[in-house]
Amino acid sequence: MDSLASMYLLPRRGVLALQTGSLDGRPSMTAVHSLPDGRRVVSTRLVGVAAFTSRRVGGGDPDETVRFDAAARGQFRELMLRERRLVGLHAEGEWPLLGEALGFLLDDVRLEAWQLALFRQRGEFRAEDPEPLYAESEELCACTHTTCGQIAQCLREGCHSVEEVAARTRATLVCGGCLPLVKELLGQADWTPARVVDSIPCTPEVRAFRLRPADAACREFRPGQHLVLQARIDNRWVQRAYTLTSAPGAEAYEITVKREPHGVFSRWLFDRLDSDSLLRLSPPNGAYTLPEDPARDVVCLVAGIGMTPALAFARSLERSPRAGRLHVDYSVSDEAQAVRAGELAQLHARHERLTFNLRVTGRVGRLGRREVHQLVEDYPEADFYLCGGEAYTESVRELLGLCGVPPERIKLEVFVDAGKPAPAAAAPGPAPAAAEAAPPPAHPREQARELLEAFYTEAGAREAFEARWPQVNGLFEFTGTYQQTAEELAYAARIAWRNSIRCIGRMYWRGLTVRDFRHVRSAEGMFEALFEHIELATNRGNLRPMMTVFAPLSVAGTGPRVWSPQLFRYAGYREADGRVLGDPANVELTEVARALGWEPPARRTPFDLLPLIVQAENDAPRWRAIPPELVLEVPIVHPQFAWFEDLQLKWYALPAVSCMRFDAGGVTYAAAPFNGWYMGTEIGARNFGDVARYNLLPVVAARMGLDTSNERTLWRDRALVELNAAVLHSYEKAGVTMMDHHAASHSFDKFEELERRAGRPVNAKWNWLVPPISGSAVTVFHKEGWPEVERIPNYFYQPDPWKTGSSWRRE
Repeated sequence: MDSLASMYLLPRRGVLALQTGSLDGRPSMTAVHSLPDGRRVVSTRLVGVAAFTSRRVGGGDPDETVRFDAAARGQFRELMLRERRLVGLHAEGEWPLLGEALGFLLDDVRLEAWQLALFRQRGEFRAEDPEPLYAESEELCACTHTTCGQIAQCLREGCHSVEEVAARTRATLVCGGCLPLVKELLGQADWTPARVVDSIPCTPEVRAFRLRPADAACREFRPGQHLVLQARIDNRWVQRAYTLTSAPGAEAYEITVKREPHGVFSRWLFDRLDSDSLLRLSPPNGAYTLPEDPARDVVCLVAGIGMTPALAFARSLERSPRAGRLHVDYSVSDEAQAVRAGELAQLHARHERLTFNLRVTGRVGRLGRREVHQLVEDYPEADFYLCGGEAYTESVRELLGLCGVPPERIKLEVFVDAGKPAPAAAAPGPAPAAAEAAPPPAHPREQARELLEAFYTEAGAREAFEARWPQVNGLFEFTGTYQQTAEELAYAARIAWRNSIRCIGRMYWRGLTVRDFRHVRSAEGMFEALFEHIELATNRGNLRPMMTVFAPLSVAGTGPRVWSPQLFRYAGYREADGRVLGDPANVELTEVARALGWEPPARRTPFDLLPLIVQAENDAPRWRAIPPELVLEVPIVHPQFAWFEDLQLKWYALPAVSCMRFDAGGVTYAAAPFNGWYMGTEIGARNFGDVARYNLLPVVAARMGLDTSNERTLWRDRALVELNAAVLHSYEKAGVTMMDHHAASHSFDKFEELERRAGRPVNAKWNWLVPPISGSAVTVFHKEGWPEVERIPNYFYQPDPWKTGSSWRRE
């Protein structure tokens, strides 16, 4: 050792001393943990090299050694155990979860057989690679208990390197396992800082952004290459690739971006980009470029926002004329979607080697075999560049093949539209009749076995299941239940969403963030967890699908509950004449809240938020008002009708359902609030439009001047459409995630396709999937034959908690 670098007192970990030195001529850092129970653990890592070793002093010789060797990835990991407790470990290569393994050694944890089986197969103690949420309170460095919030604060105060962060927090210094996560938070050092110097609207949903590196000129690139942009969004780096639409040699890079309803990056660019935004660029890259032979003809067959490489090709003719011809066939459903079509037409007029055809499919039909055959005849030796949605590119590639174009002359680039897939090649027909799915197993033990077998098998860790199941089976024998690991719980929650036959938004099931709060036993702890859920899930309007899970029901059927059917609910006040001010659906809940001691505001309105009501196990129900800073509400206005604002309508951003029972594969959770995002019709058609809710159709119809003398004037229908248009417009204007019913239907089509590819039957409840307006105009209306079998894991309704007991009222 060269010197004592520093010493710390750590919670539950005693005294940590860090010492610098060298090992085999290389600089090293040694950590000595003097633990509260008298044990000492010495750990050494090489500086600048992913190599780490740790050993308990006086721990005795190991009686078992478990290894994981992935030489192709440069990874070697070894555990030394005595009576299944770690006495030493060794690691070579990056290991983001090394801190967790070191924690097992420091805390003297006895490892289970299934955990060791997982390690043999995956080199980890987890079956899945975790996706960090990067919440302020999330612990990033297990060795020093440094949180994401502390590192984010370092970033705000000017730290831009791992060394600067380590100097302030000591993160990365002990085992180094958190180094990749810290790098991810900081961004990669070889990226170029940049700023947006211009933003040019192309259509209401498409904008061109011009970017310039902060400290250097734009690098050389070839037409068709792309940039990867990295931006600091909600305390984490997010990156996306965009095709360059500028010609080589320009003073700024240009990208053309479509604002996607669920595109994290595009929404940030459109709605939140400002002069202080942190933005980085990669070097230009990609092989989807013009042929090196300038005499070679090129035909671009593009659709929608997939026109970007064709625009780059056409613009490059201004600076570098080519001998070869360039033809662009650009498909859009209507002219309003034709991004930069005017510029392409002007380029065509100026350059005889460039031809351009705008194909408005709503008027002339889609690109078909006859048109493709003619192009192949006109350009017999051309390279064909395809760019658009998956359905478009696959269809065109197949047509080119039928016309004799060899695969090596077909260049393919596919974009993914987060809001709505590209138009299908043919109109949807009835869903193929699926084989009747077997009912789910009735006994919790068999449900648990089915869940665990699926989880570990899908994770590629079958041996871990073989070791885990005897343990779970034994627990059922002696206790009648078992405790799920955090990973098993998260998997069950996502599968429950995938299995939910009433949900049209199941395509996003893999993106559900699951927060494990089973340790919470008090009402105050529940409130804190739920308020944090609201903050994290709302995410300033960029909603995150999220679930917070509290303790399960006991074998006797007792457990915590969230009394509020949704975390947000507007009060309903029944007045003396029988009418209701506010939401009639919540009259009973409002009375319950008042019976518990909540008092409405002195000046009541139709949109007074009710308090959050929870009940910890073996405790009385309690309420707390949701802190105002956590409440995001959207004022409802109309894109054309100025008078709409006079109605003073609003709705909350976060639809967090908290009344449903979560059957998680042998374990039941009665308190597991979860959220996705709204489909517009849930607010516009149901909450605002239903007679038993706010019943606003007569109000809107009157302000529109519609004839309401009889139903045949369709005044209700016309008012309903405008009410829904106002909701969609308002959420879009406020930057709050929302899906329209057409996009939702298309996403379910995609979900169904992906499930069938995976060999899983699709169960669904038709009358829940078809939206309450324009039913026959969406694809799911025209399908039938889905089994309505509700598999487990799943979410089920349960009785209102105030109806299941009699001692809850305030004395």
